[in-house]
Amino acid sequence: MSNCTESDLGRRDIIGLAVIAQTGLLSATFALVFFGLVLRNVIVQRRHPFQRHIDVYLASLFTADIFQGLFAAMDWRWAITRKVVCGAHCTIQGVVIQFGSAGVSMSTLAITIHTFCVVFFGWTPPPSKRVPVCIVSAIWLYSACVVLVGLTVHQGKGRKDSFYLPTPFWCWIYDSTPVRVICDLFWLNLTMVVSIVTYVPLFFTLRGNIVVVPNGDRWYSYKVTFVRHPNPVQRVGISSNSAQTRLAAAKMLWYPFTHLLAVTTDVARGKLMAHIGPNTPVKDIPFIPIAVTHVLYSMTGAADVLLVYFTRPNILLFGEPVPERHSCGIARPRLGSGGRSDPEDRMRFSPKSG
Repeated sequence: MSNCTESDLGRRDIIGLAVIAQTGLLSATFALVFFGLVLRNVIVQRRHPFQRHIDVYLASLFTADIFQGLFAAMDWRWAITRKVVCGAHCTIQGVVIQFGSAGVSMSTLAITIHTFCVVFFGWTPPPSKRVPVCIVSAIWLYSACVVLVGLTVHQGKGRKDSFYLPTPFWCWIYDSTPVRVICDLFWLNLTMVVSIVTYVPLFFTLRGNIVVVPNGDRWYSYKVTFVRHPNPVQRVGISSNSAQTRLAAAKMLWYPFTHLLAVTTDVARGKLMAHIGPNTPVKDIPFIPIAVTHVLYSMTGAADVLLVYFTRPNILLFGEPVPERHSCGIARPRLGSGGRSDPEDRMRFSPKSG
């Protein structure tokens, strides 16, 4: 016996799911085209695409974006059949969103922490890609374990229940808040918080309002100085052009903003669906606001591709070839004593980085 409850869809539900599916397919296509261009760069330049740590993290992010887009695209079946039912398609959709949503959150978290260490502390990543490869492997292994455990161990009240169920317009983890938090929501919210906490000081670092310099020989010893009116040498690119300085600093805020938007829409969708009574017919649920939030959430793949293209062109063999000392698409500063960067040269952007 199963605890699955099928959902009969109304006309507005079908239209909304069709729009969601098209958006997800478009988003996944953006990421696939991006990988195609990366492959072209590999063939033309005859180099592997993972020249820096950030390349590994971004490849993981784009892969997760594909899964997230495919999750939305799989709503086509529900729109065509006019109902959401349990079965193989439902299970596959649940598996796909696990790899997509958790993968996007954890990959974004890795990018955020990496960028903060490079920009704020002037950390120079080692040539070896062992650290990012291990982190990315852990990200995907985590989702694989969640899926494996959920499908094989999950037990209901004295009977075997489905782990992925109609909820009710698509398939996701069964109605258990603790399980959903562990599998997905924890990473979604953690990434949002870390992005805000780290990118705010990054913004002021790029403007020259915060200067971080080594304070001793120990790796964790730094001195942080607050500058109310930074001079041109302390600003990004060592330029007196304040407009370019503000633009370079503002670019860094698009990353937490994009993820914050995705989280906000996902939370709004969750709040809307939380008010749905268990006995409310699916056709009586106001699906339009739910569909709008889901469409916005499904566009994160396209947004990530465009964001990376316009703010970090020197990644995955895009843009002009850059020296190995350049990391995360940002020109590395000159090294001072002890192998650390000079504070006034902390954030000189490469010519093609915008």
